[in-house]
Amino acid sequence: MAQRSARRGSKPAEEERDLRALIEDEEEDDSALPNLAGSIVIEDDEDDGSAASSGRQRRSLFGLSPMERAFLAVMLFLNVLILGAGILIVTGRIVF
Repeated sequence: MAQRSARRGSKPAEEERDLRALIEDEEEDDSALPNLAGSIVIEDDEDDGSAASSGRQRRSLFGLSPMERAFLAVMLFLNVLILGAGILIVTGRIVF
């Protein structure tokens, strides 16, 4: 048990030294690169939903995905079907 705690105590110190070495290496690498700030332009592949960017506007109902909307449509249909059949049975318009 004492060996495990000794190993645990030395591990964070080793990791800390490794992290410091990595940070120092990154700082040295950054200084070798020329300053290219503002000269590199990266285009976003994401669609921001504007009509000008995609040619047509993306519409969403309450922020739902198509699968979520389909699920809600089926659930609404089943609710109307069951409630309608129940009302018809209670009022006596359908007799078994």
